Amino acid sequence: MISVRDLSFSYGKETTVLEKIRFDIDQGEYVALMGENGCGKSTLVSCINGLLTPPPGAVSVYGLDVSAAVSANNDGDKASSFAGDLRQIRTLVGTVTQNPDSQIIGSAVEEDTTFGPENLGLSETEIKARVDRALAAVGLEGLRERPTQTLSGGEKQRLVIAGALAVGSPCLLLDEPTSMIDPESAERLLSVIDALNEAGTTIVHITHDLKHTVRARRCLVLHKGRLVFDGTPADLLKNPQLEPWGLKARAPLPIKNSPADNAYSIRFESVFFSYYSYKKNLFYKQHVQDASSGLYNVTVSIPQNSLVAVIGKSGCGKTTFLKHINGLLVPEAGNVSVAGKGDLFKRAALAIQSPESALFEAYVADDVAFAPRNAGIKGKPLVQSVKTAMEDAGLPFAEFAERETRSLSGGEKRRAALAGALAMDSKILLLDEPFAGLDAKNRAHIMNMVFEQQAKGKTIIVVTHSPDMVDAFDFVLAMDKGRIRAFGTPAEVLGAGEAKGKRTYPQTILDNCNRKEANPLPSLRNLGSGKKLLLLLGLGGVALAGNVFFPAGVMIFAFLAGVFWGRVSARFLLKSAFSSLPLLGIVVFFQLAFNWVNDESSVFVEFFHISITTAEVYRSISIVIRVFAIVVCLTLYSAVTPLRETLRAVNHFLVPLKFLHGRDIAMALGISLRFTPILAGEAERIKTAQRSRGGKKGVRGAFAVIIPLLLRALEKSETLASAMLLRLYPHPEG
Repeated sequence: MISVRDLSFSYGKETTVLEKIRFDIDQGEYVALMGENGCGKSTLVSCINGLLTPPPGAVSVYGLDVSAAVSANNDGDKASSFAGDLRQIRTLVGTVTQNPDSQIIGSAVEEDTTFGPENLGLSETEIKARVDRALAAVGLEGLRERPTQTLSGGEKQRLVIAGALAVGSPCLLLDEPTSMIDPESAERLLSVIDALNEAGTTIVHITHDLKHTVRARRCLVLHKGRLVFDGTPADLLKNPQLEPWGLKARAPLPIKNSPADNAYSIRFESVFFSYYSYKKNLFYKQHVQDASSGLYNVTVSIPQNSLVAVIGKSGCGKTTFLKHINGLLVPEAGNVSVAGKGDLFKRAALAIQSPESALFEAYVADDVAFAPRNAGIKGKPLVQSVKTAMEDAGLPFAEFAERETRSLSGGEKRRAALAGALAMDSKILLLDEPFAGLDAKNRAHIMNMVFEQQAKGKTIIVVTHSPDMVDAFDFVLAMDKGRIRAFGTPAEVLGAGEAKGKRTYPQTILDNCNRKEANPLPSLRNLGSGKKLLLLLGLGGVALAGNVFFPAGVMIFAFLAGVFWGRVSARFLLKSAFSSLPLLGIVVFFQLAFNWVNDESSVFVEFFHISITTAEVYRSISIVIRVFAIVVCLTLYSAVTPLRETLRAVNHFLVPLKFLHGRDIAMALGISLRFTPILAGEAERIKTAQRSRGGKKGVRGAFAVIIPLLLRALEKSETLASAMLLRLYPHPEG
């Protein structure tokens, strides 16, 4: 099915990633692709699916030359004999990339899963059947209407796999599909993959976990860009080169102090928090009892200088728990107290779950230096602080200081994000899934680093899905559906007497966290897609016309309609609107700083040689209100309208104009409508990453988001385009 012949690939003259790779994969095989971080595994997958262009003749899928297919596609040569081959290759080979956020296209779970089958031109009945099977296979059948931006990392991982399953490709390329999923969900997913393989699907599974290799019948190992092993799992496990290849490492040795008696660094007292609760909403007094999306009556005291593992199923509240410790989230009820003085962000450094969101500077050293610079450190002390943090995180300063953050592998990005948190030198260190996506050597390195940080007197809390590592922790905090089910030593929580490394989480922690929920947007969602689109265009026109009272009226109407009619959280709508403030600030600044021709209005205020007139103030207020109104309308529309509904509505209106390629116009419009809330979410993630590393509040903090957001917008558009291509866009009739 897949043939690779002497494949060499470089991103630049001095960066050779793959060198003379040669192997074949037959239909129905189950292959584990392994190797240390940065050895070229993801690059190899991108050469197979055509996201990268391999040398001519180096890679073929079912006899189709990937290089020729990509070249014909890029040249737009429809007369070429290779035209259409790239689409066929991507139909034959479904891909699940390392970062789930880069492959999610739809605004809701079911809509995203539907995207691929729709591009195959299947009937509605067949599409529905495929989507139902795919969502059931990954355990997301209860979250069909859930907005994709509100899913946990593990839920996003499962959603991307569902999208690949729905296409029905005879081969799946899976890049670390279980790296962000709890053990039970991972086992369930691997069982699904086993069943697919038994039914004839070819599986290529990139993994760092040696336990996963027993499922495969063949192992390929890359080391520094070369294929160094091709054989059975049994032979691999006997190979003495496992440690040099990064697949096995010596067990970390604790360098720990005993937790201080009767001294607590963190206390939670009856803490309640829910992303979907209307408890504090002005218009709704009801309280949603299902707090699985947040925290429900959490009470716990964490001893000073202790090492705590937080475990539980994906989406059960682990990340939310960490964000309450460093003040990124504030409880709706109850109290969180953290020992020490000063800003919470400085007392508790957080390395957030998604490394792509945590990195916002162009170069690694600049990103790691963000927190020390905010603390006023300059010159040689700054360089030394950055160097120490990078070395502790396993990134040699000489090699990675000037590397672009976007060029790092998934594991390298995770270590760079960790270095950014270490550079804060806080008394409390919060690590969200620091081991995900790391090879065995780097996992051991990070664990030893954790022990060294604890030896310096720090309290360290680690969210992890790796039960085989929690034996080294002082305490284990087990969460389930927003509640703490157990807190104690590893033996007390996970049970004693079991072989080390063989432990599993208690069943109470592994209960299915999927919550079947009533459609939160019944009325507006059921309104016809054409009517919703016309309503959006009408409100947008009114917001741009007339005096300032018109857009103000539109904003109030859209806000109330969203809260009352659509049951969209008021907080969600307001956050989207205020996310545009940094860019609006620049517009308003230039509006006020320069005098307009024929402006004869009275001077409102004067600073030195700059006079601000009443007309300029009025125009500035008008711009802000109009933009707010349009953003609220776009956010509300995207929250209640799946992308496929927009496609159908625009196609319906463009039926008489077939020559305009209505579906392409509809797709462009649909993505444009969704891009506003997408960028709002990116702005929120950048702000979260900066605040978690001591970023400034207020105006300075807002302006610090602008440049990273512009760069992230370009990256997001590029990754979105790649995701659409992998999911077989455009439609065959497009």
